[in-house]
Amino acid sequence: MAALSFVQIQSVDSWFCYFAAVVLIISTAIENVSIEVLFMRTMPGDVRGAMNGLFHLFGQFGLILFTYIGGVAFDEIGPWCPFFLVGCCDVVLMLVAITLVCLGKI
Repeated sequence: MAALSFVQIQSVDSWFCYFAAVVLIISTAIENVSIEVLFMRTMPGDVRGAMNGLFHLFGQFGLILFTYIGGVAFDEIGPWCPFFLVGCCDVVLMLVAITLVCLGKI
């Protein structure tokens, strides 16, 4: 959701831009801590290490892919498009997570 707020930014020096960046960073940190607390603590050490390694590996692949797609979208559509893309992905993942929780899968 914080990434969607970047679409509304008129100037990179505005207080709203700084606020949105801080909220985005804090939400990412909360996400990482919650994953560690909710899922990783109950796993054996070797499985936890493998999961952390795969998490970071696929995270880096995702960053490379998003950087490419975001760069093309920035050039072809406009400077707001990469942030809109991240916001849409966040909304979709949030809806998937809520659906899985409501169905009792998580």
